[in-house]
Amino acid sequence: MSDPKRWMEEGADAAPHERALLRAGLDMKPPAGAEDAIWAALSAQIGPGGGGGDGGGGDGGSVGGTGAPMGAPAPAATASASTASATGVVGATKAIVVGLLGTTIVAGALAVIVPAKEPPPAAPRATPTVEAAIEAPRAPEPDVPPASSTPTPAPVAVDEAPKSPAPRRVSSALPAASVSPKAPPAPSASVEPEATRAERASRLREERTALGDARAALRAGDTAGAFQKLEAVGDRFPSGTLAQEREALAIEALARAGQSAAASERAAAFLRAHPTSPHATKIRGFLR
Repeated sequence: MSDPKRWMEEGADAAPHERALLRAGLDMKPPAGAEDAIWAALSAQIGPGGGGGDGGGGDGGSVGGTGAPMGAPAPAATASASTASATGVVGATKAIVVGLLGTTIVAGALAVIVPAKEPPPAAPRATPTVEAAIEAPRAPEPDVPPASSTPTPAPVAVDEAPKSPAPRRVSSALPAASVSPKAPPAPSASVEPEATRAERASRLREERTALGDARAALRAGDTAGAFQKLEAVGDRFPSGTLAQEREALAIEALARAGQSAAASERAAAFLRAHPTSPHATKIRGFLR
């Protein structure tokens, strides 16, 4: 059974870039002052006689075997052995510190150079159940020139599931205005009283009857009587509902009475005031 191959050996399982990093770590040294600082910290924990305590106990047993009295000062050989033991511990500790520093540097370099694995595919984004608020259109942002010509890799965006809105606490205290009884709405100005509507209907019937009498006189050939009746209706209802019909009959009466100039003048005035009147086509026939 052969020993497993080291990563530094050919044919090992290590990738080429991993072996290159390990070779580079052999030549790497810890930063200036790092070794002394770590050694000073370890020395403070171990103490100047920390290494000689264990060795001294073993040597003390040997000395006791030779008949040296208990509690007597240690001989020179024992002191030398303790010093050598402490020196060995110091050397071993320094070697361990240097090895740890080198391993840390190589591991840091390996972590920097080894390409990071691709992130796992992002989970599908959940569709929010609440209605999205309609935002106002934003003004287009001005184009900002790139800081350098080298394209910067875009960061990988990880979609997060939308956080459900925290339930809003409904205050039990309502504004005073919302609990006060509503005042009855004021009556609209456009609503006419019943008496006013009845009066308007009565005046409209009276105006229609008077215009019917004037039209009947005009059909009978009594143009003077028809014109006289129409003038009376105008005095009685100057802004009546049937004012356009009254003026059209008056223009026709003037034309039949032989007053063509007066009929044409009143016809032109009528068309200027009422260009879209249903009587406009008939009135244009009286223009000279």
